[in-house]
Amino acid sequence: MSRLAPVALLALLAAGCSGPPAPLDTVVRVDDVVTGWFDAGVTDDGKNKIVPSISLKLSNTGGDPTGGIQLNCIFRRVGDPEEWSTALIRVVDTTGIAPGATSTPVVVRAPQGYTGLQPRAQLLDNRLFIDAKVEVFGKHGSANWVKLGDFRIDRQLLIR
Repeated sequence: MSRLAPVALLALLAAGCSGPPAPLDTVVRVDDVVTGWFDAGVTDDGKNKIVPSISLKLSNTGGDPTGGIQLNCIFRRVGDPEEWSTALIRVVDTTGIAPGATSTPVVVRAPQGYTGLQPRAQLLDNRLFIDAKVEVFGKHGSANWVKLGDFRIDRQLLIR
């Protein structure tokens, strides 16, 4: 009987092992996207600051819970290939999103933005203002990062 114990243990371990999770873009859809420029308040030197922002929901289109999800949002100025700002966040804890369910809204704001002495709404009309976009990458568990979408930041002022 003692020789069977290691075999039984190995069988249990093998049954519980599965490969890495499917890439996030095959089991999650990005929904309800809203972009704009968030009023980030006043800087230490008295200037108004606005930063690019995206709000989205993640819907689980797969048959299993997603597990924990992370997003990496890379903000770029339109026409500039260089990264302008980035935000890495944990969106969903280890319980994940149940099959067929949708996450609560996820809001991501870039730390980098525009500052000026004029009112925030007028910053959007400044002749030096350059529009921005955000690339959203995601992963869950030990899966690799995958691109979930590319979104232009609307030229609108967001207050929340």
